[in-house]
Amino acid sequence: MGKEKLSFKEVPDSSSAKTTLWWFFLIVTCIKVLLFPSYRSTDFEVHRNWLALTHSLPLSQWYFDETSPWTLDYPPFFAYFERFLSVFAHIVDPQIVHLKEGLNYSSDKTYSETGFEKTKVVAAPVYFVYLLRHYCWGGIVRGFSRLLIMGSLVVAVFASAFGPFFHLGQTPAASFTAGLVGDSSPFSVLPRITPSVTFIMVLLALSPCLFKAWKNPRPQMITRWISYAYTCGFLFGWHVHEKASLHFVIPLAFVAAQTPEDAKHYFLLSIVSCYSLFPLLFEAQEYPIKVLLLLLHFILMWSGFSAQFYDKAETRAPTTHTMKKGDQFGSKGSLSANVKNNGFVIGLIERVYLTGLVVVEIWGQFLHPLLFGDKLAFMPLMLISVYCALGIMYSWIWQLRSIVKSH
Repeated sequence: MGKEKLSFKEVPDSSSAKTTLWWFFLIVTCIKVLLFPSYRSTDFEVHRNWLALTHSLPLSQWYFDETSPWTLDYPPFFAYFERFLSVFAHIVDPQIVHLKEGLNYSSDKTYSETGFEKTKVVAAPVYFVYLLRHYCWGGIVRGFSRLLIMGSLVVAVFASAFGPFFHLGQTPAASFTAGLVGDSSPFSVLPRITPSVTFIMVLLALSPCLFKAWKNPRPQMITRWISYAYTCGFLFGWHVHEKASLHFVIPLAFVAAQTPEDAKHYFLLSIVSCYSLFPLLFEAQEYPIKVLLLLLHFILMWSGFSAQFYDKAETRAPTTHTMKKGDQFGSKGSLSANVKNNGFVIGLIERVYLTGLVVVEIWGQFLHPLLFGDKLAFMPLMLISVYCALGIMYSWIWQLRSIVKSH
């Protein structure tokens, strides 16, 4: 009583901590920029060909051209985006967008937009339920008019995407996305999983989130709901890429600093997501680069969360507002267990799992080749896949628990 209450952000040396954080950010950015010309994959040729065919051919031939084996198999809006980028590619280097002479072409001027992936519709049910309950509910006239407006926008989007192809009678070609899963024969041992089965699984996994969005459509929860929806799509979807984990890792970054529990969860999840991409960079000269980037990411997050939750006074109690915020998202125990005088602290489960991640990497990179040579070459990759899957499953359960317990 009579003592002045302090918040977690009122730290005497917070300015120096933020300065250090910015330095780490600049270092990581500079390293990434320097690495631009050092890597080239099949994706470069894939997207170069898509630039070329959308630039050189009429729309009616986009989904049927077979000049390159990398045929266009992404939905219309992505194809339109490729056509837009091809204008600038032609200015930079006309050969990039030449359909035949540009095959397997590469130069210092060549660039790629492989970071853009087709939009996932797995979050559509969350958007629909939230907007219906939050925006359209409340009176017959007001609700119906808003529902009509929202429906008109949805119809306009679909008409813009598929209208030209519907006119050409090519709607199935423009709406289908192929991949290894679609071309594979039935499994020899495991049961064959069809798209309809995974569709049902995704909807069942989404149901608690949809119930919460309908019962209490709070705007501050939408980021968490969308992230959870993308996690469900990643785990139970029929055809996903490794890099699709960005769909839920990036949104969760916006809420990571709200509570220590959020920070611990994001800290673990982002490391797992980055490490799961290691097998995609498999050449020897890329190994120190990817390890360095992950270590810098680790340090950057640790420094940032330490600056956010640092507390010099070990005995200082958390504020009522912070305790309520932690309980709101399912945090267990007091914040003093996570925020100590030595800064950001992760729990025992997280420490054990991250230690196991290091063990997995040491085994796959050094011990397995030493002990087995070329035998069981698939084992290191399978070990990484299974171990990272456990981390993503842990994140999914954590998100589900926090959504169910939210008020």
